[in-house]
Amino acid sequence: MKSITTPSALTTISDSTFYQCYSLFKTTIQHNNNTTLPSYLFYSCYSLQEIIIPANIEYIGSYAFQYCSSLFKVTIPNTVTSIGSYAFQYCYSLREITLPSNLTYIGNYAFSSCQSLQNITIPDSVTSISSYTFSYCYSLQEITIPNGVTSINGSAFNGCYSLRKITIPSTVTSIGNYAFQYCTSLQ
Repeated sequence: MKSITTPSALTTISDSTFYQCYSLFKTTIQHNNNTTLPSYLFYSCYSLQEIIIPANIEYIGSYAFQYCSSLFKVTIPNTVTSIGSYAFQYCYSLREITLPSNLTYIGNYAFSSCQSLQNITIPDSVTSISSYTFSYCYSLQEITIPNGVTSINGSAFNGCYSLRKITIPSTVTSIGNYAFQYCTSLQ
């Protein structure tokens, strides 16, 4: 299977539906009644390159795109308020992502090891950077933590070797262990 378009009448997509569909490179999820992209939905779909998440989705499940190593473009609608743990981990080709303005939660390891990720804008609605969220994003060069954030948890940016500049607002009251470990380019 190389391509799939889900029908708009589809009412349920279960966890792991496209799990390890190695040749799947294109998918279109039609707008339907689902508000969740299930966990492990596209896990290890190595050839998947681009996805547009429908406007009705509020939650991206844990591991939903983990190991989608060819995924380079993701469009996330403003309806998404939560991204589960490990959701985009090991998406090595992901270069840029715009997080929705209504996003309030980003899970542990959500973007960990997205080695090509150069830019990320964290919206003001996020109040905490979870553990390992952006760890090992080797190409990430600059990050501005928004004013709403009060905590940066352990190893949140660990191993971001190219990170040269980080702006931390006065609202941050807690920074966890190893939050910036191995950020050897910080100036």
